[in-house]
Amino acid sequence: MGHAYGSLPRKEDPRFIKGQGTFIDDIALPGMLHGAILRSPLAHARIVSVDATAARGHPMVVAVLTGADLAERGLAWMPTLFGDLQSVLATDKVRFQGQEVAFVVATDRYAARDALELIAVDYEPLPPLMDALTALEPGEAAVVGTPGTLVIRTADGAIAVERAALGVAADDEADEVSETPEPELDEHALARAVKDAGPAK
Repeated sequence: MGHAYGSLPRKEDPRFIKGQGTFIDDIALPGMLHGAILRSPLAHARIVSVDATAARGHPMVVAVLTGADLAERGLAWMPTLFGDLQSVLATDKVRFQGQEVAFVVATDRYAARDALELIAVDYEPLPPLMDALTALEPGEAAVVGTPGTLVIRTADGAIAVERAALGVAADDEADEVSETPEPELDEHALARAVKDAGPAK
């Protein structure tokens, strides 16, 4: 390992070679809970229903959260570093394969993953969009927002995603997305939502 003042000897190798390294999976604390995420198998689909009844009835499940649960608490959407919004858990539809649909909290990792299989999601498949140029063609289904409000360029040259589905209108004359106040972040809000959603029994 190089350094401004010369090579530094590695200190971590002995414990790794002896199998004595400590990783996240090795940590076990009193009362620790484990989470697992149910992800969409489809790239684009409308969510008809999410039934988490069976998962909530699992004896080792503490809480199950869906997009509807977060929406009731105003936590379904969060701001990103790019200045737009993205869903925490999908509510109306999924917009990419692997999108988060539900979150399970259980007393161990295996129970959390088992409970995912107990959540029944009814999807209505929608046409996927494979590239940006196709998305701009007339008649193509909108993944984000509504047709005609896919991607626009702001006056300063930055690319912005139109948030029509969230009620954020575009100013056609200024050719930019109108500004809306960013939602305030509450780092403890999700923890409270989990607490409110459980215990499951």
